[in-house]
Amino acid sequence: MIYPFRCLICNKEFDIIQPMSAEHKAFHCGIEAQRVWSVNTDKDLAYNFTTEMFDGKPIEIHSKRQFKHLLKVHNMADASPKECFQEAKFRKKINEEDYSIQRKQTAENIYCKMKDRGQLR
Repeated sequence: MIYPFRCLICNKEFDIIQPMSAEHKAFHCGIEAQRVWSVNTDKDLAYNFTTEMFDGKPIEIHSKRQFKHLLKVHNMADASPKECFQEAKFRKKINEEDYSIQRKQTAENIYCKMKDRGQLR
């Protein structure tokens, strides 16, 4: 994770990459720097971008909620893993039903042809 810090002497802000299990300490100008706490997380930053995928005009996205709303308004699919699994399960069910109908029709066609040829009584 990336953790922001501020030096208490020179007031310089800098980032340190540390594992989540670390103590989250950094030093600057010979003393321990103060950790800067922000409201945004890395997940929030994932939904802070500009896109032209809606109507070809640049739109600034600032939240997951806004992005999902735009997807819904423009009838676009959301590619979240949960929804992908749901869609795959639904498609599999439809394909199985279609295949079952095709097998039944094929069996009926074979039966009719064999009956017409006199192979069945």
